[in-house]
Amino acid sequence: MVAITVEYRNKAVFNGSPEDAIMDAKAALSFFKLHADQLGLDAERIVAAGASAGANAILGATLHPHTNEELPNPKPAALVLFCPITDTSPRGVGNGLFSTPKIGKALSPGKNLPQKALPPCIIFHGKADRVVPYEQSVKFAKRYRRKRNICEVMEFRNAGHTFFNFNSDEQNYNLTLRAADHFLVDLGIIEPDPFANLLD
Repeated sequence: MVAITVEYRNKAVFNGSPEDAIMDAKAALSFFKLHADQLGLDAERIVAAGASAGANAILGATLHPHTNEELPNPKPAALVLFCPITDTSPRGVGNGLFSTPKIGKALSPGKNLPQKALPPCIIFHGKADRVVPYEQSVKFAKRYRRKRNICEVMEFRNAGHTFFNFNSDEQNYNLTLRAADHFLVDLGIIEPDPFANLLD
């Protein structure tokens, strides 16, 4: 696999808005597809992964209409999300960070799922998350599956918002990493690890 980390315009560093972050995620994914050969990528097997606000940016890039016909559609082959913000309506999380409450609601992933086919998705979420309620992911996954798309949710009891980070909990880090690997193997996006059984 080739791993690429994308920096997007956030509030703390760039005084950016969630709309800026979504635009940056769209631009990055389109760029990777456009320059796949030079980067050594398979444009048909690009997976987008993100946590919290980063996951929201990825969802925005994936779910909202692609209008620039000069660039490849940014929609990835699959999504791996950690504690994603899926409800940015006034009753959700982060609505006040958008230019207007109306825009926050309009760009809310869980409220405005399109009818078209969506990439398979796996969500990891701690049930003790105080930043993004676990119930957001449960509701989002139900809506996602209702439109005949794949969306799995893996819950972690007594786990907070950063439970998946290596420096937060090494065991949870390894669990999410291996679950994501299995998910992508089952989709045919990556090959099975021939040495996996030797490590058990």
